[in-house]
Amino acid sequence: MTGPHDEDRCQNCCFFWGETTKESGGKAATRHQTPDGNDLIVQTSLATVGRVKSSAVPPRFRTTARAFGLDFILEIAGVNRRDESTDLSPRPS
Repeated sequence: MTGPHDEDRCQNCCFFWGETTKESGGKAATRHQTPDGNDLIVQTSLATVGRVKSSAVPPRFRTTARAFGLDFILEIAGVNRRDESTDLSPRPS
């Protein structure tokens, strides 16, 4: 099985949307536009390995965001983020 050709991947992009809600009622939402998913996996994997090799990352499972911060994905070429709301404060009673 073969994947898309380089020319096709260069023209593809992915869109992600996420929202989180705290029990207290605060919400945050964000949208990401990224390169082709195949390219994104390669780029983020290589960046992750590079970070692990060059810094003291204590051994144990972590998500990439927990290990390297929420803005790590923005270091990948072609990734854009638009925060739609970041009101994580509690709802007034």
